Amino acid sequence: MLVVLITIVTLCLYVILLWMNQMKYRKQLAQFPGPKPLPLLGNLLLLKSTADVVPVSMRVWKGILGSFIVYLGPQPRLVVCDPKTAEFVLSSTTIIDKSYEYNFFHDWLGTGLLTSTVLGQKWKSQRKLLTPTFHFQILEKYMKIFNRQSNTLIDILKLKMSNGPFDVFPCVALCTLDIICGKLLIKYFTLRFFDQRPQWECK
Repeated sequence: MLVVLITIVTLCLYVILLWMNQMKYRKQLAQFPGPKPLPLLGNLLLLKSTADVVPVSMRVWKGILGSFIVYLGPQPRLVVCDPKTAEFVLSSTTIIDKSYEYNFFHDWLGTGLLTSTVLGQKWKSQRKLLTPTFHFQILEKYMKIFNRQSNTLIDILKLKMSNGPFDVFPCVALCTLDIICGKLLIKYFTLRFFDQRPQWECK
């Protein structure tokens, strides 16, 4: 009987501490606008399918024009849209850990820099190897190539999205090839899509 009582008290204390911790974060996040969440469900009812994620996010953003909060179940998520806030988050040396959702990508993408936690030894070793390679001073001289081919990709996406949903992966893959060719060959291929068939024009 004593063991049961201690277990119940421990669980109650854990729930109270968890709730207090959540309230602290929710109070900090209350300064950001967002759709009103339902208990337990959050804003999940806004998303009828995975295809609704981007349209719903854009609709919320257009009504707010800034960063906003959405709730995936009981968990709040801050969607950063403001450039200054994004710069603060991306340049932070403390906001670098991955959220739980990244675990779902492990079977698909593995546990490299993109998905692994910063506390892991694998992340530290890979980051140490890649950081000098992708330093901004090295990449700066290729910005013209990045910008040119990114603008081409945007034109292609605008053209294709007028016909409804489509697979964006081939477009991004070809844009990546475009950038690599521009870097390695000092030439570039202008990618154009006609009837789903990519064509290259060498310049």
